[in-house]
Amino acid sequence: MNNDANKDADILIEYSDKITIIQEKQLQIVQYNNERFDKVIDFAGKLVTVGELVNENKRLDNERINLQNQTNQILCKHQRNMTIIEKRFEERGLVFSKYFEVIDKGLETGNDNLVLMGLSAVNNLVISDPLQDIQNTLRALDSNDTLELDF
Repeated sequence: MNNDANKDADILIEYSDKITIIQEKQLQIVQYNNERFDKVIDFAGKLVTVGELVNENKRLDNERINLQNQTNQILCKHQRNMTIIEKRFEERGLVFSKYFEVIDKGLETGNDNLVLMGLSAVNNLVISDPLQDIQNTLRALDSNDTLELDF
């Protein structure tokens, strides 16, 4: 049980590291934009033709749009991942609640079999790794493979 908690903690730390990387990339994008704007100012200070300024401005606009798109993609992916994590743990909490309702019902009615089934289900849920399920879900979403649903 302690080993599973350590694994869960390691996975959470890894995910936290990934968020830090995303934040660092966003900072790099902002710094890159600032550098580009500084270059435009320096460039404008030089004696160049109007056509060259227009072309450079268009190129920088395209570059800014590309960087903005990359930032938006990173943010969307982060929001998607956080939503998946929140929903998965919310779902897990609901399942725990239902299992404990089964246990309570068994205790109220004196049905030992129902209590044992509820305890077994809780035990199996505790043993399962929610972060592994989340990683599998994220991997499937990031994959270009066709998802086959088997009902």
